[in-house]
Amino acid sequence: MAVEEEVFPLMIGGVLLISALEAAAGWMLLRGRRGARKKLMTHVLLMLGGFYFLFRCVFASRMGVSAAIPSISNSAGMGLFGLLWAASAICVISLVDELINRE
Repeated sequence: MAVEEEVFPLMIGGVLLISALEAAAGWMLLRGRRGARKKLMTHVLLMLGGFYFLFRCVFASRMGVSAAIPSISNSAGMGLFGLLWAASAICVISLVDELINRE
């Protein structure tokens, strides 16, 4: 995919910065709630894993990915992104449920 030279590092940096801020803020706000913290960190890690596969599809040439059949590699990468993103969303839903029904 053709994009400007700055897009790749900005996307990587942006995703890492926002994920770090999300994890740090959540860690502080969820003091004393070990289960909730675990779900938040699982969400962040799964989301980062999903972004890895998404970026691998979008920025394959930039990351040095060379597949024998690029369409199959991209299809598998998009599928893995979707699965990790869905698992990440399930963690967030579970976290919200735990915070609402903590009594």
